[in-house]
Order: sequence, then structure tokens, then C-alpha cells
Amino acid sequence: MESHPIPYYVKLRRELEYLFGEHVQVGQDRISVGRRTYPVVDDVIVLTEFDPNERDKNRVIESFGREWAAFSDCKAEHIGEFENYFDLVNLESLHGKKCADFGCGMGRWSQILLERVEVDFLVVVDLSEAIDVARRNLRKHDNVIFLKADLEALSFRPDVIDFSFCLGVLHHIPGGIDKAARNIAACSKQHLCYLYYDLDNRGLAFRTIFRLANGLRCLLSSIERETARTILSHLLTIFVYYPFILLASLTRLIAGSGVGMPLEYYIGYGYGRVRQDAYDRFFTPVEHRFDRRRITEIFQNLYAEVMISKEPPYWHFLCRK
Repeated sequence: MESHPIPYYVKLRRELEYLFGEHVQVGQDRISVGRRTYPVVDDVIVLTEFDPNERDKNRVIESFGREWAAFSDCKAEHIGEFENYFDLVNLESLHGKKCADFGCGMGRWSQILLERVEVDFLVVVDLSEAIDVARRNLRKHDNVIFLKADLEALSFRPDVIDFSFCLGVLHHIPGGIDKAARNIAACSKQHLCYLYYDLDNRGLAFRTIFRLANGLRCLLSSIERETARTILSHLLTIFVYYPFILLASLTRLIAGSGVGMPLEYYIGYGYGRVRQDAYDRFFTPVEHRFDRRRITEIFQNLYAEVMISKEPPYWHFLCRK
């Protein structure tokens, strides 16, 4: 008789029941949550299927799935970026807690978090094919729940997550962030978020350069051929990113700081990491931006406390109930 390996979620059944608040049955290639049954593909629970009518959302999902397939490894620079994003978070307080990574991409932030903190369990969620990359990158951990799911349709038990993070995701939702932000707030007691800033702390020259770059993004994001995207991402890195990075480096060397120059954040970054951000920046079909006032307005309706970091990347902030 042919034997089958024990399904991954057998050992996480109680965690799933805690998350959904319903009885869970685990099969070889599917799980049942109450009366609903979901397929499980390579340990990824598929909660959401694509809706062909949501064209803009599908374009975003496809774009990020392709991006994280092309840039699937965690780079040295990500460690420093993790420190920047998590500057408002007491990592020690997360030991033994239930955590979630909403819009995990290839799982780089989760990978670093799990190396530093022994959480009770971690839920990673993404609607793109990047969730499969995250599964591969986090395969050595046995306390991670992988969900292919839409943040706009998320339905966990209220306040089931002690700490969650969503870094660089919500601002790409075509219809706006409100619904996804409400769903995250409903299930999460504490939440770390990063949204693209509206250049509200920048001058006219910086804003003008951004408008030019954004116009180029609107043109390039319609390109479908991956070969063309790859070539263009190299050209953008060499002829757009690096001139600004070198200028910022020289200014810092002479003046002692980059005095708020474009792309100075990338000083010291390796070529591969810069190219990944060039790809991310110029091939994203949807992008919303937020100033501090708007962030406060939205999230104070969802949490008792909203703390916006004064440090880059702008704007990242911590919310607490």
C-alpha cells in the first residue's frame, strides 16, 4: 500500500482553529474550516481564488508574483532595512506571541523576525505567487501558516493576532487601503505598517524629480515581457539610480550628510538590492501615497494609538489598541 507523508497542518491544527475560531479538519491536500473547504498546495492554504473581473488587482498581483520570483533571496541589506522598519517595535516583547505578516512577498521580513524571536506561530499572507517563494524561504520553520488570501477579504477571529506587520503593500491596492486596513485592525492588537509617503517633507526640486519618475512608471508598468523588464531594470539601476546615489554619496562626503537628496537611502547598497527596488518602483501598475495627516486620520479610527516614525523609510508607523 502506498504511504503518504503526514500533512504539514496536522501539527498546526489547533493554531488554525485558534485563528479562525472554528473546527478544522486536515486532509492530504485540503483543510476544512467549519463548513468551508480550501485546497492546500505545497503547504499553502488557498483561501482566495482570482476574480477575472478585477483587472487592476490582478495586474498588481501578477506584477508582484513575477518580481518575487525574480528576486527570491534575502539579501544582506534587508537586515539593515528590517532594523529601520522595526525601530518602534520592542522585539523582546514578541517572544511567545502570535504574529502575522500581511502581504509577505518572498518572506524576507518574516525570515529575519523568526531568526530573532521565538514566536508562538506566524501567519504569512499573500495573494500573489510570491507566497510559494515565501514557503520555500521559510521551509526550515515548522510554526508558520501559509495563506494565499486577499487582505480585502480577510476574516480571522477578532484580536487573534498579538502583532502584525504590513510593509509596502496596502498602497498598491487599486481601490484604496480602507477595507484591508479595517480587516487587519479587526484581528490584530498591534500593527506595524509602511505606506509610501506623499513627499510631504520634501521640497519642490525633489517633488519635480518624483513626478518625472512617476510618469515613467506609468509607461513602463504596462510592459508584460519579462525579458524587457529585466533589461530595463538593469538600465534604470545604472542610468537612473546610481547617478543619484553617487551624487548623494559625494554630497555626504563633502557636507557630512546627504541633505535630503533623492535615493540617498541606497548609499552602500549592493547592485542586486538596488535593481530589485528599481524593478519594484517602475513596474508597479498601482501606487497610492499618503501624508502624515492622512495616515493619522485613517488609523486613529482603527487603533487607540498611532506612532509615526520620524526616520526613513517614510512613512512607517506602529498602531496599538
